[in-house]
Amino acid sequence: MLGLAAVFGFGGLGQVRVYVCFLAVAGGLFFVQRRFCDRRWFWAGALVLFSVAIDLTFVLFNGVLVGDNDLSFYYTQYTEMMGHDYRVRGMYSALFPGTVTYPALLTFVSKLFGLDAARHLIPIGLNIAVMAVFAGVAFLCFSGPGKGNGRGFALGLLLCVNPYKMIYAATVNAELLFGACVFFSVAVFDRARRSEGKASWALYAGSAALCAVSALFRPLGLILVAAVCLYLALFSGTPMKRVLPVCGLFIVSFWLVGLANNGIVKNASGFDIPKRSYGWNLYVGASETGTWNSADGAAFEEMMAGGGTPDEIMAAFADKAFRRYKAMGLGAVPHGLEKLSRLFPATAYLQQQLPVKTRTAYLPVLSAFDAPVMILGLLGLALALWRREKGFVMPLIALYVLGNVAAFMFLEVAPRYFVSFHLLMCVPALYFVEWFFRGGKRGMMKNIDKGGTAREHKDAEGLADADQN
Repeated sequence: MLGLAAVFGFGGLGQVRVYVCFLAVAGGLFFVQRRFCDRRWFWAGALVLFSVAIDLTFVLFNGVLVGDNDLSFYYTQYTEMMGHDYRVRGMYSALFPGTVTYPALLTFVSKLFGLDAARHLIPIGLNIAVMAVFAGVAFLCFSGPGKGNGRGFALGLLLCVNPYKMIYAATVNAELLFGACVFFSVAVFDRARRSEGKASWALYAGSAALCAVSALFRPLGLILVAAVCLYLALFSGTPMKRVLPVCGLFIVSFWLVGLANNGIVKNASGFDIPKRSYGWNLYVGASETGTWNSADGAAFEEMMAGGGTPDEIMAAFADKAFRRYKAMGLGAVPHGLEKLSRLFPATAYLQQQLPVKTRTAYLPVLSAFDAPVMILGLLGLALALWRREKGFVMPLIALYVLGNVAAFMFLEVAPRYFVSFHLLMCVPALYFVEWFFRGGKRGMMKNIDKGGTAREHKDAEGLADADQN
């Protein structure tokens, strides 16, 4: 797809200037919202439209970025499913279920709206729509009454102007959908925790469903299940008679979606998902580089040519991975830390997806935006764990991030896997900033008390609003 940048010769620096203009608009919107802050749904809609405007502008300048490597393969799978009634060739797809479920979703949406001829617009439109809702929901969930709306609006604006969101929205990828499912699950979980009766259980079920659906795009949704269980047991102050059923709800939901996932993959490829589906990622994670390399790629091709089943192939790679880590001994720790150091600065991989003219220009933008967000976000997560707040789910986000960090110390690392974290980390970053400028008071979520009933929460919100006025 030809972009306006190619038509008018609008290079990378010109596009960066447009981005800076959007930053200025974001600043203006924030100050206007602080003056007229009592219309929450109006401002949620404004964030949705602002996010759409930014993402559409980037797409219009650069076109749809099919991308390299995995992103290109997603599009190939999607195209094949469109022409073969949701089916793909070979058992490679069964080895990596995400290469089936995400293209299957794109195929379903394309057929639903009859957009076969414009199929390249479906993944982009889906990304833009989901990210717009992301910004609006973030505002509604992380804002208080009255003047407390400013904190949520700042978060929504951070998400709107996040360059990772803007660039990846123009590519065929499952990372943004996965990140949205995780965020929505956490947001609904927080609402459930502050509700009562049947409404509370309905919201817990919704949160569990969103968490389970995230596994259709990334298996890391399992870490959120574990984080929820740990949070309920250690941080929430919830009675154990309530903790166990909620944990069970998340576990059962994840298991049911896993069954559905296997059905989708088997229908598309003719093979079941391997029981040890982590085998290849663990094997590559145990390599010297911790990421894909030509030697491991050759080993994969050799294994595929051997004629084994997906289950046998993944089991063999899992066994090889365990032998690699056994040979490392304690050296596995510095090896893992070195891998993690390459995860967060994802600019090198991201630049591969950009047109050549814009790659160099966007690097300082990415660094200038992302470095402070990640540093402040890590400080916010540490603060949440240290304070052990029972009235807010920030410790849950911290546990989820820590779980992923622990997993990637051993699994294959690719900066693309952490794209969703560049969005999620905006939440603890803002949490820390507000806490700091309030002189160490409760800050961001002070309108939510430590536990209690829904009526007690309502009373707390009223007191917070009165305090701010």
